[in-house]
Order: sequence, then structure tokens, then C-alpha cells
Amino acid sequence: MQPIFSIDEMIRTDTNAIASGISGETLMENAGRAVVEEITRRWQNKKTVILCGPGNNGGDGYVIARLLSDLNWPIKILSTIDPSKLIGDAKKAASKWNGEVDLIYDIKKYPKSELLIDCLYGTGLSRTIETKIKKLIKHYNSSKSKIISVDIPSGIHGDTGQVLGAAICADLTVTFCVPKRGHFLLPGKTLCGTIIITDIGIPKNIINDIDTNVRLNLPKNWKAHLPKPKPETHKYSRGHTFVLGGSVYSTGASRLGAEAALRIGSGAVTILADSKSLDIYAYHTTSIMLKKVSQLESILSYKKHPKSILIGPGCGVDYHTEEYLKKILKSKTPCVIDADALTLIANKPNSFIPQLHPNCVLTPHEGEFKRLFDLSSDKITSTQISSKMTGSVIVFKGADTVICSPSGRVCIDNNSTPWLSTAGSGDVLAGLISGLLSQGMDPFDAACAGVWIHGELGTRLGPGLISENICTGLPKLLSDLI
Repeated sequence: MQPIFSIDEMIRTDTNAIASGISGETLMENAGRAVVEEITRRWQNKKTVILCGPGNNGGDGYVIARLLSDLNWPIKILSTIDPSKLIGDAKKAASKWNGEVDLIYDIKKYPKSELLIDCLYGTGLSRTIETKIKKLIKHYNSSKSKIISVDIPSGIHGDTGQVLGAAICADLTVTFCVPKRGHFLLPGKTLCGTIIITDIGIPKNIINDIDTNVRLNLPKNWKAHLPKPKPETHKYSRGHTFVLGGSVYSTGASRLGAEAALRIGSGAVTILADSKSLDIYAYHTTSIMLKKVSQLESILSYKKHPKSILIGPGCGVDYHTEEYLKKILKSKTPCVIDADALTLIANKPNSFIPQLHPNCVLTPHEGEFKRLFDLSSDKITSTQISSKMTGSVIVFKGADTVICSPSGRVCIDNNSTPWLSTAGSGDVLAGLISGLLSQGMDPFDAACAGVWIHGELGTRLGPGLISENICTGLPKLLSDLI
């Protein structure tokens, strides 16, 4: 599993490494060398400007300057601080640099560069960037220079991904040891360019001693738990997904969800709808079964075979959907709650939130999340608080989807694509998760798998994607995974 560290976790890792006998100077030297290796792998000798800040990120910059200069690269350093005023390992690194250093505050014209190396602040920045540095950042962002950021683009908060007044827009970010939260959370995610994680000599056991609960959403986290039919398996033992259908003019969303659940492996899928709508569903479906929604209670009480319920897509925000949601929650059946059902919870939180349970997966986008929960903290913290409060798995959707369990486990998904920004895409995701739930997959794993698979399907389809097409690639993708 790929851990994602907070600022504090990375500081503790560095501290523990130094306590083990690895000097901070060695770590800084290794960091600078790793950046130079990534640069020279991609570019030949270029006119280079290095921006150095007041801390260890700036120290990395002096190491990089020295090593590139040794390779006959023309180097210009712009610093926020007189090198003589640096402290610790950064001061040692600066003392080995024999070239000139210009103070950013003294220069009237920024030097031209073909390559800009950003070593201003790294992950340690927590304050808003001052006006002079904002102007510097704006200048080089609008230049034709290729930009490399060391650790994280300066101006991005390492924990939240938020921009602190202004931020470098990098083509390449070289980070150390493990990635940081700000690399994957918006808007920071969009400013990092290609992210390279390099080894700077911190032993694996020291990294593993940091008990982080935030990880990158990768197939190796959950692939072993993907449902696989056995020789004796029949359709009902593979799980039965029930999808609450919409009215006559709102059947599309539930059909998309139902088809996704079937494709992901649910042995049987049934849409529950009112009598007036069933003919519409019958016209559009083949292998998906249909029942009157009046049979919901008997379906919920039947315990012989595994099942899940999807409620929300196209259901409507009305008395009937409200009553169905109450019955589903009371039964403790594994369920995915999306769209209109989330609106019902937001409208009556005191009635519904106490009824949520660990077998529920809630899938709000940002607007729905704000109506349901408090988003005053960063995305990870807000999702953790909300998941613990509801006792349910929450999938906070977006280009930086965060999945959280009630125990505080978090996965950040980095496998999304903007091509999935189309009507019905969320209904497909809800169906994928529901289909995995019906097959007995753990709710958190089902949510993580559903999100990653959804993103991968979108990436493989690309331009021209519509929601009806998303699941056409599932047989090939599942074969690749299993």
C-alpha cells in the first residue's frame, strides 16, 4: 500500500531517520542528487534559475545548484534570504556553493531561464505568501520556462492542497520518501505536473513506523478481495442487487446503476418501481429483472442470499422515497445512498443520520456534502469527521475523491478523468459499488474498488464517453485485475 503523509508525519520520519544515525546533511545531499538525476534524465544543459527559500527546501536548492554547476550547467540563484542567515543543514549546503546569490527583494528584473527550479518553501509553508513572492511566482508561471518543484510546488499547503495566496505551477514535482496529501488534493493536484517519488536513504522500517491512516487508492489495496465465482456458484449466491427506480420520466439513472451492478458481477439485479413505470423499464432492460416496489419489505426480510440496495438515482425527493429509505436503513441491509436519497437525509438529518450504519456507503459530490455535513476543515478531515459521525463509509466525490471508513481509514483516489464529467456518471459509480456490496465485499473496499474502476473505465474510453458506454469495458478491465 502507498502511504500518503501529512506534514507532521513527514517531519517525524525525518526526525526518526536522523535519530537513527543518518545526518540531516546526508538527507539533504541525497535529496538534491535525486532531483538532479530526474532533471538530467529529461533535459540537457539549460540556462537554469533556482529559487531558494529560508528553510531546508532552500538548502536542497543549493545542493542542486552545486551538482548541476559541476555538470557545466549555467546556474543563477535567487534567494529570499542572505545565505549567511540560514541555519542548520541549509546553511551547510549554502556554504558549499561558490557561485553568486541574488536576493529576490533587491533585483529589479527577473533573469530569464529555460529551466526554473522551485525550492522556495516545500511542504512547510502555512502562511499566505507575501506580495513580492507572489509577483515572482506569477512572472515565472507565465514564462516559457520548464518548472521543477522540489517536494511540492511552493504556495501549496502540504496537508490540504490549498493555494496560500499564489503557487508555482510545475511541470514536474520531485518529492521524497512518500507523497504528501497536498499532491493529490485540489487545487494542489493540478499544479504538481508529473509527480516523482524518490528514495533519499530513509530505511523502510522508519517509514513503516509512521502509523498513517491515509493511503493512495490503488488496486493492490483491494484486488485480493474482488469477488470471484467458484465452481458451485449460482446467480443468487453471487449476490442480488436491488435498485429503487424512478418515475415514468426518470428511469435512466436507476437503469444506469442497475446495469453497472450487473456488469461488476452481481448475480442478479432487480429494479423496484411503481406499476406505472415498470413498462418503461421492461422496454429498456433484458437481463435486469423487475418487481413492484410494494414488495420492498418482503425483499428486505428475505435473508437466504446476500443482497444490497441502491437508493437515490432518479428516485425523487418525496414521501415515497423517504419511506423506502427508512425501511432500508431499519433492515441494516448493505446499501448505497446517492443523489435524491442524500437530499432527503440533508432535509431531515435528525431522523436519518442516527439510522445510518457501517453497511451504508454514502456517495455525495461537493454540493451534497455541504448540505449534509460541515466542510469547514480540509477535505480529508471533514470526511473523517462525517464518516465517524454517521458510522458509514463516505465517498466524497470529485477530481480528488476521498473515501473514508468510520474507523478513520482514508484512501485518496488519483485515477479520475474529466471525461467522466457527464450526466449519469455518478449513477454508474453508485451501481458499481452496490454490485460489489451485494457480493459480500467489505463496504470500504467496495467503495475504493468502485471508485478506481470507474475512473479507469473513463480513462480508457476517453473523449466521446457517455454514461451508457462506461461499463462496456468492464469485462476486459476485470480480466486484467483478476
